[in-house]
Amino acid sequence: MAQIFTLKALKATINQIRHEEPPVSGRFSPQPRVLAENYRRMVFARTGEVDLDRLPENFRPTALQSLVKDSAGPSATGQ
Repeated sequence: MAQIFTLKALKATINQIRHEEPPVSGRFSPQPRVLAENYRRMVFARTGEVDLDRLPENFRPTALQSLVKDSAGPSATGQ
C-alpha cells in the first residue's frame, strides 16, 4: 500500500521541528534539512503529494517519523 506524504504535512512538520529545534547559526539540523530539500523539490515540481516509495532513501526514515507524528494529533499538521 502506498504511503502518501502531502506538501501541507511536510510544511507543518518542518515548522514543528523548527519550533522545537531552532536553527543554529542559520542552519537546520540534518533532519529538517532533508525535509526542506524534499519540500523544495515538491514545490518546484508543483506536486501536492508524493508516495514515499518514490523518494530518495535518505528521506524515508524522516518522512515516516513525520507521518507518525501527523497521525498522532493536530499539532503536527498545523491545524
